[in-house]
Amino acid sequence: MTSITAAAVVPSGAPALHAAPASPAAHDDRAARRRTMSLQARIALTMALLAALMTAIGGLGLAGAWRANRANQDTYENKLTAAVHIGNAELLIARTRLVLGGAMAQPDGPRAQEQIGHASEFFRQSDDEWRSFVAEPHEDGEASLIEAASQRRDAMRDGMNAFIGALKAGDRAAAQQIGTSRLSPLFNDMSGANDQLKRTLYANAKRSYDAAERYFHLFFTASAVMIAFGVATAAFSWFSLRRAIMKPLNDALAHFDAIAAGDLGRPIGRYRDDEMGRLLGGLRNMQAQLAQTVTAVRDSCRSIGAATGEIAAGTLDLSSRTEEQAASLEQTAASMTELTETVRQNAARARDAHTIADDASAAARDSSGAIARVSDTMGRIEASARKIADITGIIEGIAFQTNILALNAAVEAARAGAHGRGFAVVASEVRSLAQHASTAAKEIGELIGGSVGAAADGTRQVADAEQSIGRILDAAQRFADMMGGIADAADQQRTGIEQVDAAINLMDSITQQNAALVEEASAAAQALDQQSQELGRQVARFSVGQTA
Repeated sequence: MTSITAAAVVPSGAPALHAAPASPAAHDDRAARRRTMSLQARIALTMALLAALMTAIGGLGLAGAWRANRANQDTYENKLTAAVHIGNAELLIARTRLVLGGAMAQPDGPRAQEQIGHASEFFRQSDDEWRSFVAEPHEDGEASLIEAASQRRDAMRDGMNAFIGALKAGDRAAAQQIGTSRLSPLFNDMSGANDQLKRTLYANAKRSYDAAERYFHLFFTASAVMIAFGVATAAFSWFSLRRAIMKPLNDALAHFDAIAAGDLGRPIGRYRDDEMGRLLGGLRNMQAQLAQTVTAVRDSCRSIGAATGEIAAGTLDLSSRTEEQAASLEQTAASMTELTETVRQNAARARDAHTIADDASAAARDSSGAIARVSDTMGRIEASARKIADITGIIEGIAFQTNILALNAAVEAARAGAHGRGFAVVASEVRSLAQHASTAAKEIGELIGGSVGAAADGTRQVADAEQSIGRILDAAQRFADMMGGIADAADQQRTGIEQVDAAINLMDSITQQNAALVEEASAAAQALDQQSQELGRQVARFSVGQTA
């Protein structure tokens, strides 16, 4: 069986109980390693150590449980079962002797044979128990004792069989003699061998118990030591990590409070190379950069104050000159405005004259057109008069033919007598109308003739008037062109003067804007000066000092 020694309990990395004190150089090396070891490595090392301790404690627990289970199994399978078998075997032997004693007391009794049978059965069961005991595994020192006890049991079995045979034969004297001289010594020898075997079994069981007890105390002590070492390691890790984390954090918080209070000269030392050391290093760099920034801001405030003073003085001078220039431009703009108005009025009058000339030319053109239309109308009238004369001639011919037809009708009515009177009256009326129509046609012809002559005269007069109107139209067109040129020149002058006026107004507006900007710049310079002074006062509360 595997034995576990106390040396296996102590971890390989644990310090020796009687180690020599470390030298100062070794102490400095360990301190340097602690300073350079990162927090991540420390936490990982702590967790690894705690995991190793938990594994060791778990291994000890498992080994102890396995050893206790083996001890219980050995006790049950070997010691307890063997004790039960040997105890049952002796008990059955005792019952056999008891039953045989009863049978020997009354060998001729009615139950003697039955008792002998029970005794034989008890002895057989005792042999079975003994064989079961012998079949169990035993230690090396028990084999010789078991062999001696088996030999004495065999001898006692022979004596028991002889004793039972005498009882079955009814020979009480022989049975008594066998029981006294042979069976009792054999039983005593067997009992003695069994007692010695039981003492050996007890001694072996006691030795197994003592070994199990030693292993229990060993595992218990090792587990207690491991637990105590684990608690000590956890406490040491806690204090170490707390010192490695909280002290730098408290220092960083103190530095943050100092920076918030305006103290930028407090030295920040970096005495570690882990994450907290890098944190303090970053804080130190931030403090140095902030101190440089504050110093630069102070210098800038002084420079800005001087520059803003110069800017304010320059802007005041520029403001006065700009106001004078604005006044001059304003007077020039007023003069140009008056000149622009005069030119505009001249251009308006020229445009009015041009408009009148255009109207006269248009009227002349309209008159020429009207005369042309009158001439056309007179021509059409003359043509219509000729057509009317032709129509009048036709009407005279129709009246002449109608008169002849009416005359013929009157002749026919006269021939008809009384039946043609009404027709004669109608024919008379028709002839009268034809005569009137002929007379009217002649009169119309005379009138048309006069109208044609008048129309011809009117046409000649219209042609003369058209020529006169044409000459007037040419003169009006030349006048209109002349006035248009004058109006265009006036417009160009007006446009140029308006552009000059607009430029002057723009210059005036720009000058006024410049004046306003100058005033704003002056106000801004003064405000900037005040802000730089305020910024200087704000920065003055920071104490820069000498940063590390």
